[in-house]
Amino acid sequence: MRALTSITASRSSLRAPLLLLLRRRPSCHLLTMTTTTTTTTTTTTTNTQRCLSSKHPKGFTAPTADELDELRGRVNDFTRRCITAEVAAATDRSNSFPNDMWRKLGDAGLLGITADEEVGGLGMGYQAHCVVMEEISRASGSIGLSYAAHSQLCVNQLQLNGSEEQKRRFLPGLISGETVGALAMSESGAGSDVVGMRTTAREVDGGESYVLNGSKMWITNGPDADVIIVYAKTRPDAGSRGITAFIVETKEASGFACARKLDKMGMRGSNTGELTFDDVKVPKSNVLGAVDGGVTVLMEGLDLERLVLSSGPLGLMQASLDLGLPFTHQRKQFGRPIAHNQLVQGRLADMYTKLQASRAYTYATAKRVDEEGKVRTQDCAGAILYAAERGTECALDCVQLLGGMGYVEEMPASSAKLYEIGAGTSEIRRMVIGRAFNKEFAEGNKPGQYARTDGKVEVEYPGEGGLPPSMPVRGLPGQYVKPTLASFSLDGNVGLVTGAARGLGLVIAQGMVYSGANVALVDMNKEEAEKQAVLLAEAFAKENPNAERTPSVTAHYADVSDPASVEECVREVIGRHGKIDNLVTSAGFTENFEAINYPIDRMRKLWSVNVDGTFLFATAVARHLMERKSGGSMVLIGSMSGAIVNVPQPQAPYNAAKAGVRHLAASLAVEWAYAGIRVNCISPGYMLTPLTEKILDDNPDLKQKWTLLIPQGRMGQPQDLMGPVTFLLSGASQYVTGADIRVDGGYTVT
Repeated sequence: MRALTSITASRSSLRAPLLLLLRRRPSCHLLTMTTTTTTTTTTTTTNTQRCLSSKHPKGFTAPTADELDELRGRVNDFTRRCITAEVAAATDRSNSFPNDMWRKLGDAGLLGITADEEVGGLGMGYQAHCVVMEEISRASGSIGLSYAAHSQLCVNQLQLNGSEEQKRRFLPGLISGETVGALAMSESGAGSDVVGMRTTAREVDGGESYVLNGSKMWITNGPDADVIIVYAKTRPDAGSRGITAFIVETKEASGFACARKLDKMGMRGSNTGELTFDDVKVPKSNVLGAVDGGVTVLMEGLDLERLVLSSGPLGLMQASLDLGLPFTHQRKQFGRPIAHNQLVQGRLADMYTKLQASRAYTYATAKRVDEEGKVRTQDCAGAILYAAERGTECALDCVQLLGGMGYVEEMPASSAKLYEIGAGTSEIRRMVIGRAFNKEFAEGNKPGQYARTDGKVEVEYPGEGGLPPSMPVRGLPGQYVKPTLASFSLDGNVGLVTGAARGLGLVIAQGMVYSGANVALVDMNKEEAEKQAVLLAEAFAKENPNAERTPSVTAHYADVSDPASVEECVREVIGRHGKIDNLVTSAGFTENFEAINYPIDRMRKLWSVNVDGTFLFATAVARHLMERKSGGSMVLIGSMSGAIVNVPQPQAPYNAAKAGVRHLAASLAVEWAYAGIRVNCISPGYMLTPLTEKILDDNPDLKQKWTLLIPQGRMGQPQDLMGPVTFLLSGASQYVTGADIRVDGGYTVT
């Protein structure tokens, strides 16, 4: 954890001692558990566990109590020098945030608490962020609010959901204070009702850009922001599944304007405005997260936003005590300080107790996030609900204690009320907590709770850009090294594999190459397919040094759902290789949604890729084989989900699509048997591909759920498909057609 230093120090001089302090902290392997040491006098918990949560920066280790105390002291020192009582009062009187404060906060290292160190952040967690938020709010509620909108709502959202390129582009400037950040979701008619927003984003330039139209209301930092995360409807008829998050660069956005700056009764120095978007063009590269995945981006940070914001009222409560305690001991009535009166003592005691109870709730929740990676919605909502209401009570108590002096605008009372309204009102927070309880109760008592399908299992499938690169696996040596059953050979054959740039398709193609086939890798990502074609040839040559020849591997583009694209691809492969003997249809994608909320256009897309694409390639290759009057073999990749529906995650549309693939294979096998064309299906179970590994990294509990249901006690490896696919494509399976081989470790027979 980094210590904070004087704002007058340069960034370079700041980082050296902080990195030294970080190196002194205990390091550990990712899976090292927390250890507890007990003596006769004290119990010390040494947290050397690196949090498994994806909500923390790279290399994050939970801080110790001493480190948090040191951080609090250094932030307090910063606020005493830079956010004096005079600065705080002037900020609210002027109804304007001091522009130079952003650079001061940045130079102090406070704007990137939860961001990766490689982009200038401190690489710390949410306990630290709460400490900083509390201390800044203690000095000035207005500056604290704007700080939270910048560091949590903007910087942390980019940290959680931004691509590596987006983080490199935007975070350094935001963390240094050179640029100001904000988040724009609320509208005049849509606050907590996200789906009610009217701002839209229309695709232009062939999908390379979007045009935003609409307005946003009550946007903290809106009048000053250089970078704003804006939520807009990309599919207005799709409800929550048609909202996308965009990164809008205001200085370059023609058509963007701050229509008006709002004149608030409290938090006056935190600039708040109404923003308008009139044909504001945003490049596709500025989409945050996935297109139509804006609600996922929003929910990724919403609980943490509530948690960090709950520290704002803590700071205001402490500020109320900072004012009330000295005043009541200095103010004398009837010959003694008013603090000696029992009613005054009772009010002070209540203020202190409310602060300590609120502080304990907030930091206990933050500690659980940091040390266990667990974010409980009801606790994040509960922390800000309790702290906000107690904050208003303490501020009003302070007014009462100070009497006439309390009824002036410098007092925290007018600012405290905002936390009961912003980021979801107290009523919304109570509803959120109640719904969280209802969900947990229903999940624990639903009929058939021991069935495999479990509605609480939510899997967010990452997009193409969120996956690690695929590489050839170390395969079994091919026929050129060790003699095998000759009829397993694909020597002289030409195979076409769809979805071959990564995952199962790539490894299946590798198995075909190792069996002697020339292979065409077909994928929408032709650039990746070209790279993999080179790697496959190199891997073959390395593992088969005595081979008589190296099979040819080529890369081709196709959109499997587009008939014209499929026909063009098949013609291109035939032109390159002279023929096609074998087809493997591995292109497809998975979605995990409850059917009742699944948009019909997503169903059509799912079907067009998984089923239509399989059908289009199968018929195109079959026509070629029939024209050649030559037999051939096809393997359509299905899924065990096409045979069973009892899996942990709800995915009825995907199950139906894969059931269609299984039945399609059997039907085509019968229809084309006369032509010597064999069609079979392989139905994999749970396989460790780059896609599923990413899912399991984000959902560690899911791996245990999956493996407990597999008799072999492990998930499959892509190379487990090499043998079955090669068998079905080769002459060894001449009398096998219409079959479905389930490669699932026994899952579907239990």
